[in-house]
Amino acid sequence: MDLVAYVPHHPLPGETLTADAFATSPGGKGANQAVACAKLSGARPHLDGSATGGVPWSIWWAGDFAGNNLKKLEVGSKGEGKLPDMLIMQLEIPFETVLAVLGAARRRGGCVVESGAGEEVAGGAYKGLAHLVVNETEAAILGEVEESVLDTEEGIERVARGRGVYYMTKTGEKGLVPAEKATVVDTTAAGDTFVGRYALDAVGRREGEFDIAAAVRKANKAAAKTVERAGAQDSIPWRDELEI
Repeated sequence: MDLVAYVPHHPLPGETLTADAFATSPGGKGANQAVACAKLSGARPHLDGSATGGVPWSIWWAGDFAGNNLKKLEVGSKGEGKLPDMLIMQLEIPFETVLAVLGAARRRGGCVVESGAGEEVAGGAYKGLAHLVVNETEAAILGEVEESVLDTEEGIERVARGRGVYYMTKTGEKGLVPAEKATVVDTTAAGDTFVGRYALDAVGRREGEFDIAAAVRKANKAAAKTVERAGAQDSIPWRDELEI
């Protein structure tokens, strides 16, 4: 559960501020990403509780009481007896667990998406990944540069980041998707929304080629919608709220 205090500005070191408002919202990175996959794969439920559209995957996530979690998408209306099509990890559970789960997924031929990076993360956590999603801070850590370097064209080429979303594939395809215009209310879960929407395209490609440019554009648009509303999971849009 996220506890959110709305203040007039970011507190300075040692500064005490009186909040203008306080709110609670279901959250947690893995849980947010699972909810994003669910909401962005279908339309909003009708008043009678029914819904239309959606993908034939169930979403599972597990975590401890500290909010650390991971999730997987499984084929089938309920996913019984099926191996996951995709595993998404956030590097927020014990590192030994990360390596064990990644190893198991690789041995079974699963598609792995990792979001996040840290100075303590060894190279083994990135071996065999199908997709890696990082923000500018994490990109700077991986590139071993200051964040300010990423504001230059040369820096963008060196590390995946720009004024928007920079992407690159192992075959050399690359591009920069400009940031969407949005009226920012709360940035919580924006990155998780991006990962969830991106994962849907990645896992849904089946036998076809993965159109990374289209996937990034859709994910970028979904994340922009998220920042226009308060909360974490509550702010994640449904698929029919976006012209995707």
